[in-house]
Amino acid sequence: MESTEPATVSKDAIGQKSTISNILTRTILQFPLMGCCCEDLEYLADSDCLSRIESQGVRRNGHNEHGAFLLEDSITDQLDEVYFSDAEFKLALEVERNPTNWKAHFELGNYLLEQKTDLKKAQQHLMCSMRLSGNNTEPYISLACLHQEHGRLKAALQIYKKAIQKDSCNASLWTGLGSVYETARQFEEAINAYRIAMRLDPRLDIPCYNLGNMMYDVGEMEEAIEMFLQCLTINPNHEDACFNLALCYQQQGEIKKAHKYFDKASQLRLGIAETASTLLKEGKEKV
Repeated sequence: MESTEPATVSKDAIGQKSTISNILTRTILQFPLMGCCCEDLEYLADSDCLSRIESQGVRRNGHNEHGAFLLEDSITDQLDEVYFSDAEFKLALEVERNPTNWKAHFELGNYLLEQKTDLKKAQQHLMCSMRLSGNNTEPYISLACLHQEHGRLKAALQIYKKAIQKDSCNASLWTGLGSVYETARQFEEAINAYRIAMRLDPRLDIPCYNLGNMMYDVGEMEEAIEMFLQCLTINPNHEDACFNLALCYQQQGEIKKAHKYFDKASQLRLGIAETASTLLKEGKEKV
């Protein structure tokens, strides 16, 4: 059976940091004037990168000043290839320091999930977080989303149902359950889950929007319109809800209303594009 225990950071990240630190420390001791090496004591390298660094530096050129400078340059050039980014290392180190802290495993698992760097390890940390979390259901949602994204719908359903047993009044859990049922084309169960989510938290726009889409797909235009309008009451800037509402009105022959919401959707999209353009321009100016 495949192990679900997350690999500890001490074996890889901390070990690699120690190794690279030792190399740099030896270099600094041999060549005290190379102050630039001191800064690199903060960086890490994985085993492959470390091997390349050593072969390009100390091993190939011997323990001389030229080799030391090559080592320094090699480390600097390859920082982007480091396996553990600064953020990932800090999260992994927190897990190492607090192995029974569900939040530490949860944050590392979520980071790996978002970065898509190591989904297997992300799953391991999220499962560990789930076991340690007590009545907190955040890890359940992340793990269920991972399974749903990769088509493991039965596993996702089981996780949501287990989480709902712990917290049956959590609207986000019912929304997630509805989404998995919808993906599995179990529409009656999906509609029921979305309605429960809406009743538990009327401020959530996602179940309204998803339910509107389902009603549109089966030709229930009046109910779809009601759901999209409700979604826009909660979130007036929901571009997709505007566009889909326009489609509903077009299907109903209400062209004036359709134009109104098509225009609103276009304005929202233009606003998003202008905001993105401004942010990109600001980023370039900072550089």
